Amino acid sequence: MTSDPGATRLAWGIRASFREYLRGLDDTVVTSDGAAVEPGGFVFPSAGTPGAFRGWVRVTAHAGALDVTLAEPVIETRDGTVVLSARTGAGRIVVARLQDATDAESLTRDGGTVHDVALTLDGAVWLGGVYRPWTRMDPLEVRS
Repeated sequence: MTSDPGATRLAWGIRASFREYLRGLDDTVVTSDGAAVEPGGFVFPSAGTPGAFRGWVRVTAHAGALDVTLAEPVIETRDGTVVLSARTGAGRIVVARLQDATDAESLTRDGGTVHDVALTLDGAVWLGGVYRPWTRMDPLEVRS
């Protein structure tokens, strides 16, 4: 991985079962500002500041009954815990705890994969209550 924050990307699939569910629906996935859909999930380019990524992904289905937005994700340390926060339809929230990451600065500088990603209470609400808080989500990767 490079230490150039402009060369890093955040890749996260949220959860494979969520993506599988969407495949069988009348879903619409819209991206903007550099975010993209790739096999295995969503990718956000660096916003130019370590830990901050730009772009957004919005998933809608069921004539709008499902409406999930993930925008401008940030990997940061809050109260000694590395978290992923993002703008959602409810404002900026902490979506997940990156439980096996030791610090946000080294993860965003050096890159790597976080395997133990746990959905927060706000994250569970963001996904419509389909997953319980502290449900293990897909790994999250910072890469060049």
